[in-house]
Amino acid sequence: GEGGNVISNVAQGDGTANGRTTITANCTSITYETPNIRPSAAATYLNNDFELKDVVALPVDLVNFTARKFEESVNLSWKIANEKNFSHFELQRSADGKEFGSLATVLGNKSNQYNHSDNSPIVGINYYRLKMVDLDGTSKTSKTISVNFEKDTEFVSVENPANNGEFKVNTNVKNAQFTLMNSMGTQIETRISDLGNGTLRFKVTNSVSGTYFLIMELNGKFKTVKLVIP
Repeated sequence: GEGGNVISNVAQGDGTANGRTTITANCTSITYETPNIRPSAAATYLNNDFELKDVVALPVDLVNFTARKFEESVNLSWKIANEKNFSHFELQRSADGKEFGSLATVLGNKSNQYNHSDNSPIVGINYYRLKMVDLDGTSKTSKTISVNFEKDTEFVSVENPANNGEFKVNTNVKNAQFTLMNSMGTQIETRISDLGNGTLRFKVTNSVSGTYFLIMELNGKFKTVKLVIP
């Protein structure tokens, strides 16, 4: 305003010497009067016709976005800021980084921290991005991140948590050796029954509530799975 504070922003002409300029301002109420425009040698100003437009507030600010392989899944997590009038995230995945499809919809919960697991990732490189949508439909898309997911030829999955000190293990590995350790590194005695089709049943002797680690060993290679006994 004349005689007031100077507001710094961007004014862009329409490419012709007619004095028309669009001013973009991020305020909801503007008192406006036609200003005096100083003529220049480069243009002849025919009028002082201005248009004022409000800036549309964009969705939340994305602080970070990460993807990590964990066993047979890819864990995705992201942190945001300025979560106001926010609707939801659309988590998208692609096999080539070009064509994306919707993987999941995650509603805003004002926690600023979000997580989602891709339990059926593509074998090879998985590309992920977030579409962030406000309540008014305004949206923006995050940068693309990727993780290389290669399925192991050997797998072991554990029924978790255990039930009355008993749990099942599924594996495609034959003749593997299993060791159950508590959080102090002490080996725990177990009884193992082969149920067939790669399923083993473990019964923990004198089980105590806590966190345990089942270690599978085969030909000098180890896999460790965390287990909870309530």
